[in-house]
Amino acid sequence: GLKTDRNTFEKAFGLISGFVGNTAEEFEKRVIVPLSREKRRQILFCAAVFFELGFFVVKSGIITRDRSVKKPLTDSALYRKVESAQ
Repeated sequence: GLKTDRNTFEKAFGLISGFVGNTAEEFEKRVIVPLSREKRRQILFCAAVFFELGFFVVKSGIITRDRSVKKPLTDSALYRKVESAQ
């Protein structure tokens, strides 16, 4: 199943942060594609939560970080749905 623990989300956040200024396509090619199916699902889940909360935004295909956004993960409907299913 998908993990909702802080450590998993911190690792995913760091990974995505490393691609700020790069294209979403580059992130997919270099990070998502090489992963196993299970790890791919996990990173995409974390990314979906981060994008839902507005921590990261894709503008004209480029990943950007909105540092003004400070929210708990539980503000994400997707996060709460997955967490409550466990």
